[in-house]
Amino acid sequence: AGRPPTEVIDTPGVRAFGLPRVPARELARLFPECRGHGDCRFSDCAHRAEPGCAVTAALEGGGVGADRYAAYLRLYAELEGAAPSRDAIRPGGRGKTRPGGVRR
Repeated sequence: AGRPPTEVIDTPGVRAFGLPRVPARELARLFPECRGHGDCRFSDCAHRAEPGCAVTAALEGGGVGADRYAAYLRLYAELEGAAPSRDAIRPGGRGKTRPGGVRR
């Protein structure tokens, strides 16, 4: 199977999309690539550098794409920081920001 098709979304008036507030430890459930590789040694595995991680073993064996794993690591680091995104708080901005950085 090849890569899924890429889609462009035209959203007039929307300047940015953001992540929903997902705890970093729950991010793996949003990545299908992190499922179906067996159990990790530790139940609280973050799939980064823990010994006995089934996801990093699948990465090394080619069962998880390097680009998708890199995206997972970037998002994990962003969520772990837990700082509000620049779109979530805008001094002097109009309206309120919905979860995920979408303004109303």
